[in-house]
Amino acid sequence: MKILRIDMSTQTSSFEDLPDDWKILGGRGLSAKILNKEVPPDSDPLGAEARLILANGPLAGTNAPSFGRMSVGAKSPLTKGIKEANVGGILSQQLDKLGIRAIVVQGAPSDGNIYLAKINKDGVSIEDAEAFRGMGTYSMFPAMREEHGKKLGIIAIGPAGPSTTFRHPTRASAASASGMDSIDSRIGSGAGPCTRIATSPKQVPAPSRRGPRARGRR
Repeated sequence: MKILRIDMSTQTSSFEDLPDDWKILGGRGLSAKILNKEVPPDSDPLGAEARLILANGPLAGTNAPSFGRMSVGAKSPLTKGIKEANVGGILSQQLDKLGIRAIVVQGAPSDGNIYLAKINKDGVSIEDAEAFRGMGTYSMFPAMREEHGKKLGIIAIGPAGPSTTFRHPTRASAASASGMDSIDSRIGSGAGPCTRIATSPKQVPAPSRRGPRARGRR
């Protein structure tokens, strides 16, 4: 499994191997490990040393029920401690199919623009997404799918994110939200990565939505 690192200050990405002693970790456990290792305890939650962690569990890509959620972790601007919230949707399952356990986002684009990090089996591309500026997530997601594909796994924030308002949710797909302790302020802050992340299912086998119980009733 891999960790994908996205640096928005240079708009570059790189992969690194998941350390052996972290291979059974996922979700909030993995995001806490990364944050403890990389983020100084006295750092500004919205500053240059901040990190945004998107982490799957080890079983995210399987048919095991309730294992497909994704943890969103960061140093909380509200409490100054490590905080995690989680979302549903298909993004974590698609990332697991690509061999990605976690995404670490750091830095900020110097132009302050909004960008899309698009991930598929061929790699990662960081593309201009200014066309989606000002959109709420319920209008943004259909627009993104119209442009990039009907079955994208998407995680994004709405227009309140860049304002660093302390209560607004990160949304994945179209019906699942996380927003505890102002993690979205980290995503949308002027010092943070102005990024939407999407995986392309054209290159990722879609996991079955039918769990063991559903199959047993056939």
